[in-house]
Amino acid sequence: MQIVQHLIIGGIESMAYDLCKVQDNYGYSGIISLEDSIINDKFLDIKDRCFIMNKEKKIEWKLILKIKNIIRITNTKVVHTHHIGPLLYGGLAAKLAGIKHIIHTEHDTWHLQNYKNRTLESILLKIIKPTLVANCQQVSEDLYKFFPHYNNKIINNGININKYCEGKKEISRSQYNLPKDKIIIGCVARLEKIKNHKILLEAIAKLQDNITLAIIGSGSMKNVLEIQAKRLNIENRVFFLGEISDTSTIYQAFDLFCLPSLKEGLPLSILEAESCNIPVIASNVGGIPEIIDPNNCILFNPYNIHSLLFSINNILKKKDKLKPRDFIINNFNFDLTVNSYKNLVI
Repeated sequence: MQIVQHLIIGGIESMAYDLCKVQDNYGYSGIISLEDSIINDKFLDIKDRCFIMNKEKKIEWKLILKIKNIIRITNTKVVHTHHIGPLLYGGLAAKLAGIKHIIHTEHDTWHLQNYKNRTLESILLKIIKPTLVANCQQVSEDLYKFFPHYNNKIINNGININKYCEGKKEISRSQYNLPKDKIIIGCVARLEKIKNHKILLEAIAKLQDNITLAIIGSGSMKNVLEIQAKRLNIENRVFFLGEISDTSTIYQAFDLFCLPSLKEGLPLSILEAESCNIPVIASNVGGIPEIIDPNNCILFNPYNIHSLLFSINNILKKKDKLKPRDFIINNFNFDLTVNSYKNLVI
C-alpha cells in the first residue's frame, strides 16, 4: 500500500500510479491519499484501489487509526510512504498495524531545510525504522547530511518506455491544436514560482518569431504568466494547455523540452521527454544532472537568461541528430525501479 499527500499530478503521484498499475506482477494493492476529497482523473482506472482521506490542513491524529484499519482490511504486507506527511500518518499506522516492511521514499529534501520538519522526520525515522530510499544521488547525500546515523538506499525513478516513446509530431500537434509549421519548446511542470517559467517566457521574447512555447500544467502562477506573456508581446507564441492527465503523447509535439526549475529532486518530466527521444535543456540543480543524457541534452544556469538562450540555440542547431531515448532505456527503465523496490522486501 502506497501513501501520498495528494493525487495532484506530479512526479511522486505519477510514480505511485505506475507502481499501482503493476500490482498484478508485483503486488501493489492501492494508494491512500491524505488530502484529497475526490479522485483525480488520472487515477479513475484504479479508483477501486484509491482511499481518499479528505484530511484538513491541521493535524488529525485519528487519521492514523483510519489508515491502520485500511491496512488491515486490505491485508497489506508492505507500506510505502512518499514524503514527510505520509511518513507521519502512514508510517505510524503501519507500525501500529504490525507491518514488518515499511519503505519511505524521499523525492527531494527542500522540506528538510526547515528545522521543525527535519526534527520531526528524525523522530519518525527512529520510531518507525523504515527502509529509507532516496530517488537520486543528490537526495541521498542530503539525507546523509541531515540524518548521518540512518542509512539510505538509492532507487532511481523510472519511465515506462513503452508508454513514453517516439511518435508522429504532426499527429500530436493536431491532437493539442498546436501549430504544425513552428518550432515548439515544451515545458511540463506545475505553474509555481519554483518552476521558474518566467525566464522561459523572457527567452521566447528574445528568440526568432517561429519559435513558440507550449506550457503544460496548472498552478497559482497561471495568471501571472499569462500577463507576462502579454507584456512581452508573445501571447500568440505561448500556448497554455493546462493540466493533461496523460502526457505520453504531448512530448511528441515538441522539438525540444525545457525545465528551468530553481530547485528539483528528480523530475520525471525530463525522463519522459528523453524517453520520447526529445532533446532536453534543464536547470543544473538537484538531481537533474544525474538524469540528463550528456551526449544529447544540455544543462544551464536557471538564473542566467544568456545561459538559457545559448542552450536553446545550441540544441536547435542539431536537434534532428539528438536521440536521448537509449540513455533512458539503459538507465531509467521503469522495470529497473520496480525490481529494486521489490528486492527491498524479499
